[in-house]
Amino acid sequence: MYFRLSPLIAASIAAISIMALTPWTGASSPGKIRPNEVQVFHKVAGEIRPIEVRSGDTLIALSARHGVRVENIMRDNGITDPRAIMPGQTLKLDTRRIIPALTDNGFVADIAAAMIYRFEAGRLSARHPAGFGSPQKPTPTGTFSILFADADPDWDYPKDVVEEKKREGMVVKRRSPPEPPNTLGPFWIQLSTWGVGIHPTPFLSSIGRFVGNTQIKVSELDSQSIAHSLHPGIRLEAVYQPVRLAITPDGVIWVEAHPDVYGLGMPSVQAVLDALGEDAIAVDLQIIEKVLKDQHGIATEAGNIELAQSATETAPQRYATWSCLDCPPSENRRVTFHVEALETLTIDTAIPLEVRDESGNIVYRAAPQAKQAIVLEKGTSRNIVWELNNTAGSALPPGSYTAYFIFNTAGGEPASLS
Repeated sequence: MYFRLSPLIAASIAAISIMALTPWTGASSPGKIRPNEVQVFHKVAGEIRPIEVRSGDTLIALSARHGVRVENIMRDNGITDPRAIMPGQTLKLDTRRIIPALTDNGFVADIAAAMIYRFEAGRLSARHPAGFGSPQKPTPTGTFSILFADADPDWDYPKDVVEEKKREGMVVKRRSPPEPPNTLGPFWIQLSTWGVGIHPTPFLSSIGRFVGNTQIKVSELDSQSIAHSLHPGIRLEAVYQPVRLAITPDGVIWVEAHPDVYGLGMPSVQAVLDALGEDAIAVDLQIIEKVLKDQHGIATEAGNIELAQSATETAPQRYATWSCLDCPPSENRRVTFHVEALETLTIDTAIPLEVRDESGNIVYRAAPQAKQAIVLEKGTSRNIVWELNNTAGSALPPGSYTAYFIFNTAGGEPASLS
């Protein structure tokens, strides 16, 4: 066990974080990411922008073109009747997304977000709204190679589709020619798992949705863009992550949540906080809870690390400075904290600590002494020795704990963030 000190303060409490050392083994490979895992990325793309409704536009067409759900467009624009939009009308679209940059060169099929992203030299170069397989026939996840793009293909209907049409008493076709009506479209982009690929669809209502077979569906224009930008063997990562986080270079924390359409596991609020680690102190818990509840699929700002650090560093420095004289602890299982009062402080016990475990449960709290409170005059210092035990006197097991130094300012006023 080793100790890491981080000055925190809340009401009349200044805190020191005591963390257990756990080895870091690197991020999971994309194909092995579990749906209930929460990954932290570093890029948010998109914006809240106005668009003008064109002649012939519908909310379904706008959704397929911009990758924004119909229900989000309606909610953000106060639309109650999806048919009540007119040419020339201005609508507000929120296209902000956390970008799962899982490859520097290639494609990422972001199933939960219904998007395909193209990366070149580590840069996001294109976004394509897409539709994916239904919960009954889900699009597989993992690492794939794109084998080829076949123009104007003729194709055989999958065996299960043929059997399904037979059971429903429908006219059964086993092969589709390359001329209209060819529902496969002008391109078939074959992945390294046979029968799984990307193709355009004339049915815009399937883009952004989870219907049909395992194939990935895009608009005809997007299929041409994808086909013309690939080369045989280029990588495609297909991932299913209903919840993801981002910490952008400016220290802003973003969270995004989508419905768990495939029913594979929705991360909890605690899983989000665990993924952030020490940075979790910078987030607004109510925002995290709301985003996970609403599942609108929009990247939402949930906190700012730099602002949180500034606040937590400024406040303790006003009242006291902390240091640990023997961290990490030796075999004698004790730590010594050194506190110097920058203002006159009072404490109620010789060991003014409250210690909590990872779940927030109090494991140690010193009882107030019966004698007069101890006064730490401005400029004086004191050592506080803690034996790494709980309130009952038993030794604490290795783990992560937070020790709070409890004090009052002169006159009994509580400390506060400055």
